Amino acid sequence: MMRKFSWMLCVVILSVLGSNASAKTKMIDVVHLTDGSVVTGEIIEKIPNETIEIKTTDGGKLVTYPFDQIEKMGQVEVKFKSRTIATLFAVGPGSFGAPLLGLGQFYNGQEDKGIRFLALGATGILVAFIGASGKPDDDVYMMTATIGAGMVLGGYIWSIVDANLSAKKINQLSNQKIDELKLKNYQSEDAPTSLNLNYIPHEGLMASYH
Repeated sequence: MMRKFSWMLCVVILSVLGSNASAKTKMIDVVHLTDGSVVTGEIIEKIPNETIEIKTTDGGKLVTYPFDQIEKMGQVEVKFKSRTIATLFAVGPGSFGAPLLGLGQFYNGQEDKGIRFLALGATGILVAFIGASGKPDDDVYMMTATIGAGMVLGGYIWSIVDANLSAKKINQLSNQKIDELKLKNYQSEDAPTSLNLNYIPHEGLMASYH
């Protein structure tokens, strides 16, 4: 029984780590146009010195831009997580009878939070075991076992809810990052400083920088 549980535990952990690695980040192409606007999405086709075709993040529209309208191009890294997968990873161990908490958090890339949930589950199991090892008619041992079981059950439910909401928040922050890029007007950092010269009678030549 213990060997079966250990094998199942290894499979679950490896699947979480593999899924986290494959879904952790996504590169978004960012195109800065000469009119100051920004287009984000995925560059599908690039014809050097002629045009680019980009699939935008706004509904997946295909738009073509000539090179003379493009100021610069780059990429930005964003994270997107599936709320369904995060919830399934959090629910999974309990469905198989394994008191293993935090896998949904590991999928979301929140390793510190996942470790805390694991520690909570392990502590609850230890407390419940201590309580269960006492005399059945001893109220202190019974209360200890109940507290331990409550820690495991409460932590399990909490981890499911947290995994789902955390995935939602990660996606919202990524979309917000993309929206900020689209709304922001970029100015060239190496734009030359302009110098205006004005002649004022009786005061001479005055210079002002802009």
